[in-house]
Amino acid sequence: MIVILFGKGMGLIRKHTLLIAGAIIGGVGGLLYWKYVGCVSGHCAIWSSSGLSAFYGIFLGSIGGWSIKDAIAIHKEKKNKPPDEER
Repeated sequence: MIVILFGKGMGLIRKHTLLIAGAIIGGVGGLLYWKYVGCVSGHCAIWSSSGLSAFYGIFLGSIGGWSIKDAIAIHKEKKNKPPDEER
C-alpha cells in the first residue's frame, strides 16, 4: 500500500484520477439508490442488496469516468492538431 501511494503508483493514480473518482461517486450513488429507492419486495437481483448496489454503481461510475477521460484525450488531440494546409 505504501509503495502505491508514494512510489511509482502515484503516477498511476494521477493517470486514472477520473476513473477512480467515477468509481467512488458511482459507489456512493449506488448505496444512496439502495437506501432511498431500493427494492421493497427483495426480489430485485441488484437493488435488494447494498453490496450489489454499490458494486453496480462502482461499475457504472468507472465506465462514466473512463468515457470522460477518453473524451478529454480526444479533445486535446484535436486541439493540438495543426490545421489543414490544403485551403
